Amino acid sequence: MDINWLRKTAGMLTEKEEAMVGTNCSNCMYTKDSKSEKVTEKDLNKQGGCDPDNEKDLKAAKEGDVITMPGKGTPEVKVMCKHPKIAQWVTERMCCAFWDSPGTHRAYGKQAIGK
Repeated sequence: MDINWLRKTAGMLTEKEEAMVGTNCSNCMYTKDSKSEKVTEKDLNKQGGCDPDNEKDLKAAKEGDVITMPGKGTPEVKVMCKHPKIAQWVTERMCCAFWDSPGTHRAYGKQAIGK
């Protein structure tokens, strides 16, 4: 379902606005303006994410709950995550416990970093 189409239909979104669809590494503040590279088939797991390739990154991925979500197509780019506790390659299919983006609303009071 296209959330932007749904919001436009409901009169909640103007043509100039764009809704963020889902949470993933491609719309996280820790990948904004980061180093990126074209991915190769070798870089990706079966779901289109980058698996850690050493014990340090594996530990960080476990502690940060780095996941790869299923989806259609194959990511074309991998991006370096700048969160100090992750600091490894990620794709648009991935997300972790540290995801954040300016303007994110949390009902429990914590505001997004960078707001």
